[in-house]
Amino acid sequence: MKVVFLPLILLVSVSMVVFGIQNPQTVNVYFLGIASGEVSLSLVIIISALAGATLVGLFSGWDRIRNALDKRQTHKQLTLAKKQHQEALQQISTQSEEITKLHERLLELEEQHTTSAEKATKGAVPSTKVSPADKRTQ
Repeated sequence: MKVVFLPLILLVSVSMVVFGIQNPQTVNVYFLGIASGEVSLSLVIIISALAGATLVGLFSGWDRIRNALDKRQTHKQLTLAKKQHQEALQQISTQSEEITKLHERLLELEEQHTTSAEKATKGAVPSTKVSPADKRTQ
């Protein structure tokens, strides 16, 4: 960007000097009802250019300050979001571990249940009682 602006600034400056040399007459300047009297046209042009450059500098500086503040705010928000993301990942990891432990415990309980059910069916004594329906058929 500076490579583009430097030739442009030089071109405008040289143009102003040439204009001032070619227009050496004096002019009356009126501003807010105040008359300056006879002033060189070159001086009026130089003062106007300096005032314009000052305003551009002030607006540019204000814009830089605002951008820096926005950048700082964005950086803070990004840092906070990264921290929250890390905390969320940690919570997910912890909950995943808890789920794995609960799943292992469930498998253990199912195995114990299956084992105790098998023992109950192996150790069960066949019933010798005859049901009333069986007595009728005999």
